[in-house]
Amino acid sequence: MITQVDVNTIIVPYTSDNPDLFSIVTASGKAFPITSVTDNGDGTTTLVSSQDLAGTYYVGLDYEMRYKLGNLVIKPANQDGKTQSTNLSTKDNLATMTFAYTDATVFNVEIEAPKRPTRVVQYTSKRMGFTNIGEADLRTGEFRFHLKGKTRDTKVTVSDNSVFPIQLQHVEIERNISSRSKR
Repeated sequence: MITQVDVNTIIVPYTSDNPDLFSIVTASGKAFPITSVTDNGDGTTTLVSSQDLAGTYYVGLDYEMRYKLGNLVIKPANQDGKTQSTNLSTKDNLATMTFAYTDATVFNVEIEAPKRPTRVVQYTSKRMGFTNIGEADLRTGEFRFHLKGKTRDTKVTVSDNSVFPIQLQHVEIERNISSRSKR
């Protein structure tokens, strides 16, 4: 349980090897500056902010969320409805990918393909003229991006280290599949 000692001091029920990882943020995403972090020696830590901690706020350790998508495999059904082994006589390439998300501010998509440099595509909710300074601009929607590569060889990873981690709802993938001739 978090205990508020006075207007700018709180005690949290955990410790960290790196005191720089602690954050205090408002519900709108504004960060309170932390001036002092003290390990109390009993599994708790005292945090002191230079501003008064009024209203609703969140306290925690910064971390990076990473989600790696697995390989996609088409397994066509037999006439009896059971799936058969993977059809290796097709050429299968990725074209686009769409992430549906909820309450996101920023996240990165890393695309790794053999013999190519890793490409990073970034989503950000901040738009010129639509965001108030010091407030989080949480958005819900879809983020579409292009990618090229063989389905089996391309690795896609979503990463997010903001105080409002991405909530992925679903991923939509568009692929180009062409059958190879059989002789």
